[in-house]
Amino acid sequence: MSSPPVERPAAAPALAAGPPTGAAAALDDPARLAALRATGLLDTRADAALDRLSRLAARVLHAPVALVTLVDADRQLLKGCAGLPAPWDSTRETPLSHSVCQHAVARREPLVVRDAREHPLVRDNLAIRDLDVVAYLGIPLLTSEGAALGSFCVIDHRPRDWTADEIALLEDLAASATTEIELRTAERAAAESAARLGVAMEAARLGAWSFHLARGRCWHAATTNELHGRGHVEELLTVDDWLHCLHPDDRVAATSAFQAATSSADGRIAAEYRVVWPDGTVRWVAAAGQLVHQGAGTEGIIVGTVQDVTDRRSAETRLRNSERDLRSFVEAVPLLAWLNSADGSTTFFNRRWYDYSGQDESHLSGTRWMEVLHPDDRQLARETRDRAIAAGRPYELELRMRRTDGVYRWFAARVAPVRAADGSVVAWAGAALDVDDRRRLDAELRESEARFRAVQDASPDASVLMRALRDEEGRISDLVITYANDGASRTLLSRPEPLVGRTMREAFPESVDAGRLEIYRRVIETGETWQQDVHYTRTGLARGLRVTAVKVGDGVHIGVVDLSERLRAAEERERLLAAAEAARADAERARREAEAANAVKAQFLATMSHELRTPLNAIGGYAQLIELGVHGPVTPAQLEALGRIQRSQQHLLGLINEVLNYAKLEAGTVTYDLQEIPVLEIVRAVEPLVAPQARAQGLTLTVEGSGAALRVHADPEKARQVVLNLLSNAVKFTPPGGSVAVRAEPVPAGPGGAPMVALRVEDTGRGIAPEQLDRIFQPFVQVGRRLTAEHEGTGLGLAISRDLARGMAGDLTVESEVGAGSTFTLRLPGA
Repeated sequence: MSSPPVERPAAAPALAAGPPTGAAAALDDPARLAALRATGLLDTRADAALDRLSRLAARVLHAPVALVTLVDADRQLLKGCAGLPAPWDSTRETPLSHSVCQHAVARREPLVVRDAREHPLVRDNLAIRDLDVVAYLGIPLLTSEGAALGSFCVIDHRPRDWTADEIALLEDLAASATTEIELRTAERAAAESAARLGVAMEAARLGAWSFHLARGRCWHAATTNELHGRGHVEELLTVDDWLHCLHPDDRVAATSAFQAATSSADGRIAAEYRVVWPDGTVRWVAAAGQLVHQGAGTEGIIVGTVQDVTDRRSAETRLRNSERDLRSFVEAVPLLAWLNSADGSTTFFNRRWYDYSGQDESHLSGTRWMEVLHPDDRQLARETRDRAIAAGRPYELELRMRRTDGVYRWFAARVAPVRAADGSVVAWAGAALDVDDRRRLDAELRESEARFRAVQDASPDASVLMRALRDEEGRISDLVITYANDGASRTLLSRPEPLVGRTMREAFPESVDAGRLEIYRRVIETGETWQQDVHYTRTGLARGLRVTAVKVGDGVHIGVVDLSERLRAAEERERLLAAAEAARADAERARREAEAANAVKAQFLATMSHELRTPLNAIGGYAQLIELGVHGPVTPAQLEALGRIQRSQQHLLGLINEVLNYAKLEAGTVTYDLQEIPVLEIVRAVEPLVAPQARAQGLTLTVEGSGAALRVHADPEKARQVVLNLLSNAVKFTPPGGSVAVRAEPVPAGPGGAPMVALRVEDTGRGIAPEQLDRIFQPFVQVGRRLTAEHEGTGLGLAISRDLARGMAGDLTVESEVGAGSTFTLRLPGA
């Protein structure tokens, strides 16, 4: 009785005959294709075992066709075949256009198709037309490693519902086919491995051996026996025979290693020991083996290999000694040293690096060592290193490195490649020398030379450097000029011409004739300075010169001073000093006279102020008595006249006070009581004094409160005096209907300055012309008599206000536009 039919898969999108994009990627998977080639079945003839499985599947499942396929990247191989028509049964290969199995491989799951002509996944496949594929059941062949090699499938020429039992049966047969293929793969790999192993062992002089634990016998292959000094013959030895080959000092350790293999969990042995040949030669060998058990018993055999490692051990010893010596040298030199791998990553720093930088071995990873470099030098270091690695060339650069105390010092670094025998770069070795002191000295030397040359070039005197020219016996035969300033051609030659590069005999033959070359030779050889005043006429003018010769290295510096010019200059200097002293005396006398005049003026102004204030106060007092009716009734006309008298008296008194205040400022007798006060407190104190006048003129007076928290260092009385003057002027010169606003704001401090507070008085008055802005702060100046005719005054208010502001470490400035108004800004130090 058959099992119920299996439900057909849900409809999938229609696809072309070739695999879809995802399926193609699965078929082209490199790991799958590598597993497929490892089977060794791609280009072999038909496989009898797989053919038998195919015939069995066809009979059991009553299917006309059964196939075992291997699906390559571009073809399908029929390794097992039953019922396939010609020519396919002989070619045993189809293109992927005729492969339904590719979909089972790509999906890695059974593919069940009732009618391929209707199935959206395969209805365009050419196998329907050419191979009469209608019903299809395919199971992917999945290896134990998970690779999908192909498919075990059965095909019917008519529609068919595949049952669950049929699918399960075919899955069992597919598993058998997979096992068969994996067995072939393993046999092929084993054969190839054995062949390669034999060649490799012979090429590597690797000998085989075995040790039968129960019998106490050792079998040595020919190479193994030869390595133990017993000739190139295969031989069976006792344990004593084997021990006799070993160096006496290594017998206990070697025996213990073999015994440990019998009790270890993995049964492995690895030992190195020395063997002594009959001629006394001592060689090192390395033995490696594995404990195996024969049959079901516990009788064990250790099998393994042995190899001569004498050269390696000698090389290791030399390498250890070399590394020890190299490390000792690297630690001893006064350098920061390091090693990088071929890609530039750091593998070693010497102790001096760690001591200087404060880093530890955790900074070896990545590029953390770059944290030691100055930030401005890191990009240069990185780019220079990358270019050198790409080109395989050494490189040098100077950069700054941070010391443990945070100080950066200059280092000269050189990094060179370490090459293998074939020339390839295997590492990079670098060292850095502290050149900070040298750079500083070089800079100072360059600066000193520049100063020397600048001084010499600017000097009217002659300055010449000459280097000794020596003959084969080392004697000075001549001097060559290496430097000459402009004064040298003016002083020593009849016309300007180049001197550098010429010899003394060429440039100054008359001096050679006069014996100067011999004198300069003695200066160089003895180091004694020579000086003499000479009479010189080569330039066409007779002049007295003072010549001084001083040894400089292997040469001499010649300084020539024109004494006549110096004498004239000294006389002129004395004349100028006398004139300066006379001018200073005149200035001192003028200062004393000005101070005396100021004192007289101050005394005059004070006396005048007192003498004028006394009658003015009396006028004001008597006017008030008359106004109060002390002397009888007063008519309205008389009251109006008294009011004019009082206003005139107050106005004149104010003018006198302003003159007196200015006199005090001029005399420097004003003192300041600086306190910390709120800005708005100053404004609130004077606001009631100007508010009535503002209201009378129909002005809007506004005090903004945004600066309520601001405080200043100022003299309260003098600050109120300045603000009152500014507000009075603003009200006075603002036409009816206008506005006056007061606001305070902080002013950021400038470089090296203290924070300030700005108190601004803004009005909508007539404004001040640009050409008049610089004059309004001058004393006794009233800008535009036409504008001020109705507002009489002395012209001292702004001059006094600015002097008071500056006396409190502040200032008073103005910004104005004709027709738009003015803004006066009082700046005072912030508290």
